[in-house]
Amino acid sequence: MVEQGRYIQEGLRMVPDDQFFDRTEEIKALIDRILPLEDLPVQNCFLMGPRRAGSSEIAKKVYQELFLKQDRILPFYYRFERIFHDPVHFVRDYLTALIRQYIAFRDRDPAILLPEIISFQTVEKISRDRSDPGLEQILNDYEEADQDPDKERLVNLALHAPSMLAEKSTGFGFMILDHLHLILQMKWASCANLSELYPIALGYRKVSYLFTGLKSLLLREFFSQESLAGSIHRMDLPTLNGEKTENVFCSLCERYQVKTEIDAVRQELYRFYGIPFYMVSLIRRAGESKSQLTTPEAIRDLYHQQVSTGDIAFYYESLLNRCFKDPLEKRDAIRILSFTPLSSGVKISLEEVARRLSLDLTRVREITESLIPAGLLEGNYGMVTGIQDPVFGDFLRMTQRSWLVKGEKERGGSETQRAFPEVPILTELKNNGKSDGGEKGEKISFGLVLPMVSETELVAARALEQVAERVDFPDEEIGKIRMALIEACINSFEHSGSKDGKIYITFTLDKEKLSIVVEDKGVSFDPSRVPVPDREKIMAAPGRRGWGIELIKNLMDQVTFEDVPVGTKLRMIKYYPKEAGWKAQAG
Repeated sequence: MVEQGRYIQEGLRMVPDDQFFDRTEEIKALIDRILPLEDLPVQNCFLMGPRRAGSSEIAKKVYQELFLKQDRILPFYYRFERIFHDPVHFVRDYLTALIRQYIAFRDRDPAILLPEIISFQTVEKISRDRSDPGLEQILNDYEEADQDPDKERLVNLALHAPSMLAEKSTGFGFMILDHLHLILQMKWASCANLSELYPIALGYRKVSYLFTGLKSLLLREFFSQESLAGSIHRMDLPTLNGEKTENVFCSLCERYQVKTEIDAVRQELYRFYGIPFYMVSLIRRAGESKSQLTTPEAIRDLYHQQVSTGDIAFYYESLLNRCFKDPLEKRDAIRILSFTPLSSGVKISLEEVARRLSLDLTRVREITESLIPAGLLEGNYGMVTGIQDPVFGDFLRMTQRSWLVKGEKERGGSETQRAFPEVPILTELKNNGKSDGGEKGEKISFGLVLPMVSETELVAARALEQVAERVDFPDEEIGKIRMALIEACINSFEHSGSKDGKIYITFTLDKEKLSIVVEDKGVSFDPSRVPVPDREKIMAAPGRRGWGIELIKNLMDQVTFEDVPVGTKLRMIKYYPKEAGWKAQAG
């Protein structure tokens, strides 16, 4: 049984058992709906959940259970992984998968499922040699339909294959369609689309269906069809709750031999949004680097690394790269995603997005039309909202900053110089060279005055790089300082209400630290009156604002707000690493 289970895992590319957690209730609920198929009316099920919450893996586990532990119901599984532009290619791929699974189940030999490249012709030959009534009927009908110029007949044959095989064998079947939302992108000129033809196949009462895919897209564009009304049971797949999250976190730490103290780090586990993938990414990295997760700071630091340059960032970067080949288009997509609210109950119009971001409305429409099918944005009828995943929001926050700064570097600063020709990049302040009562050469300061307009924070980041050249900061530390400065500037732009429309920045270097002061002449700010960030409210806010102060504190060594007669004055300090120092004579 163990060996058979391994063959199915490899054939369906399932995650290992030791990386699959706490979904036994959902699997049991689905199995309980399937096994009494002979006695109950068939009701199909749509398994709905956030991206990476495990709906695909649950579907595969259901298939594995049906394959190994019963013989009355034929199990089938098909995952939509690419867009077929020719219906004939889809039919051959679909039938190849289903026939292999049928033979494997009938022979009780899951080794047939191993991921080898097998052509439709090979499967056809194997099927002919078996003299199986169900396979013979499908292949004979295929030969006839293939000669018909109307390819709809061929597609219908493929979609009805599970019911044809079930009727000739066990009498009942169960078909799993994974990533169903991809059928919405298959538009065929030679016949009707899959989204129009599937509801017909679902009408056969001896086969039950389980669907996974992007919730909002499928509910709006597939399951809303009148012919499917009342025939689809919707099963929500929640993220893991607090206790289950703790259990999964501890189990992962034990598996990857990472020391942790759950009582000390419990408050930080909310970051993972109850999704095991995020925990696996972070804890696996901790194991590889021999790190311990015994303090909140350790989790915060590694989390920021994961959403900026680690496995989590790589996953979302891959999704974005599939949508956009043009770096500038990708840059605008990140801006749009960062601006849209994270709550399905709060939507914003494309016109408002275009106006607030100073983008062409046609470009905004084109970008959102790519983001929605990819599951990175939700929307319809010219209104959009972000997906409800705060980890994705944190990724966007990190990526937007680094992407904008990188883009500014690649343009050589020419765009910034044209925008602000009257603003010197750095001005050395008077009375430099002395610390309080100290010797000359112990301290130096530079000043910068910026207008409060879009993307001015990039000028501040560029100025920081000039200052940082005087200190042997590691690149990682410079990145943290840059991100904190950008965040401080944006906070000032958005919240100060300054009448003079300017922000004043001072960089000060001494023998042990870099100090950065960000000051404006707007509304005074009292940090003691700021409540602990409410994640749910922030998720619903345009641009996901609200984490600025917390982020800055995590990135810098000291952060203080100083009393001033008018406006707000923020001081941020980063101490030099032990091996680094201020190159006092460098300039």
